[in-house]
Amino acid sequence: MARRINLTASMIRAYKSCPKLYEFQYIHMLKPEKTPTALETGSNYHAQLERLLTGQSIDDTGLPGIMARAFDRFIPWREWGIREVEREFSVKLTPFLYMKGKIDAICADGVPVEHKTVGQSISTDTSTGLKYMDKLAWDDQVSYYLLALSLERNEPVTTVRYTACQKPSIRLKQGEAEEAYLDRCREWYDETKVRDFEVHRSEAELQRTEEEVRELASEIRRRKTFFRNPSHCSLIGCPYATICLDYDPEIMTGFVRKERESEELVACKF
Repeated sequence: MARRINLTASMIRAYKSCPKLYEFQYIHMLKPEKTPTALETGSNYHAQLERLLTGQSIDDTGLPGIMARAFDRFIPWREWGIREVEREFSVKLTPFLYMKGKIDAICADGVPVEHKTVGQSISTDTSTGLKYMDKLAWDDQVSYYLLALSLERNEPVTTVRYTACQKPSIRLKQGEAEEAYLDRCREWYDETKVRDFEVHRSEAELQRTEEEVRELASEIRRRKTFFRNPSHCSLIGCPYATICLDYDPEIMTGFVRKERESEELVACKF
């Protein structure tokens, strides 16, 4: 009997970046023992936004809360009529392939919303001259989520609203009290640091995405050996670099096993 494949946008991104990375994350079920600071800040920011969008108070005594307060000031989210927050989905593409994930919010008009935190200027990346919004428009996650919603609703969903909040580029001064630094972070935020914009996909692009997802699932199901992609390692870096060349399941210093493939999903447990 064919093995069932569950795919999320993160799983697809990992596999396309480096099959070995996919193997460590979703077959050996490993994750770094310590969460990187950037990921921790992003997760806490999302938690504060969930509170804000569901009518609860937010804690702005720390950086994630300060970022959420800036979101509240500069993003017209109340005009969108948010009707769902942290909405999980599970869509059967074939009897052996399920697309799963979590959408940050759904507006009254049915348009999905995704929140991003960025460490660079939202307006322009000085190294490439490209706007962050342009880069994000190429993200496969856009196509993946829109395809899932289209299949779920049985009608094309071609637009997603993105919000982007830049992490403060100012740093703690020597001898500066943390509260003084956080006050400077509050003052640092303006309409250029928090933006919202729309990204669109054509129906033809969503059809190509569906074909790609099917092919990737078939490839993953057949694959017996997951090779590494050295280009990804050298350009991006990898949290699994210390075990990539000589993996020993009995020695996992710095790593722990996940409870399930995608721990961020609660209702759609694999």
